[in-house]
Amino acid sequence: MVWQIEERIQNEESGPAVFDYIADDAVFAIDGRVLDAHSKPTLKDYMKNNYHPWATFEMKDVKVVPTGLMAATVCYRANATKIVRDDQPPEKYNVVCSSSWRQEASADWILVSHCEGFC
Repeated sequence: MVWQIEERIQNEESGPAVFDYIADDAVFAIDGRVLDAHSKPTLKDYMKNNYHPWATFEMKDVKVVPTGLMAATVCYRANATKIVRDDQPPEKYNVVCSSSWRQEASADWILVSHCEGFC
């Protein structure tokens, strides 16, 4: 279940749309930055104003590890493309990612940590 949410937000809802899934206390390590609600820029500001969403994102070698009664970590590799400039073809990336999720009392899964690194 958790990896399916991860796949959906990376493919269909990449970028600011992921806010529906991000915890208020989330920490992201992306684009060479560590971002949260207190960083400059904040995680939300960075995602809204600077982050270029993935154009394509194919997850591989997905591993899901329960990390508690109501928590899980998803680790995977991905082949992805990103449109950085509209007048240029999409750039290709190979990335490794790790995300930690917790399940709320409502049974909804929320993202508490995400890290992306380039291979």
